[in-house]
Amino acid sequence: MWDQEQSERFAFGEALVKKYFPDFSLSYDHNGNPYFAGWTGTRGRRNNYKLRLELSEFFPDSEPGLFVESPRKLLMYDGVKTINSLGTSHSYHVYENEDNGFVQICHTNDWDSSCTCVMALLRGALWVDGYEHHLRTGETIDQYLQKLEKQLID
Repeated sequence: MWDQEQSERFAFGEALVKKYFPDFSLSYDHNGNPYFAGWTGTRGRRNNYKLRLELSEFFPDSEPGLFVESPRKLLMYDGVKTINSLGTSHSYHVYENEDNGFVQICHTNDWDSSCTCVMALLRGALWVDGYEHHLRTGETIDQYLQKLEKQLID
């Protein structure tokens, strides 16, 4: 499927995921494409979330897909609407749902071959933090990430 350079890059990425996200495991879909999946969670969270990072045949040159696999439906602050129903949304950093119904997280706008799977998973964990913040406050995920960025800069 991949050439030698892609395979070496994948092996490097797999080692990084094992080191920094030990609760994530490598699997292959029915087409033989690799993906990493695992649960995120920290103290004080309402729920745990299973993230799935899917790599394509064009990895590392193409952005992997990052999905919230579980829970499948993500309620919004009002308890009625769902993140799933938003389609593509900058305010919530999501793309339109895939056919599988999973919410797809927009984890970068500048992916290139220097990016790693760990970077994508870290951004996924930050997205989950932003989603939990949204459930508590009603602020969008974008508002949360902007505040977090400002705190880091100050």
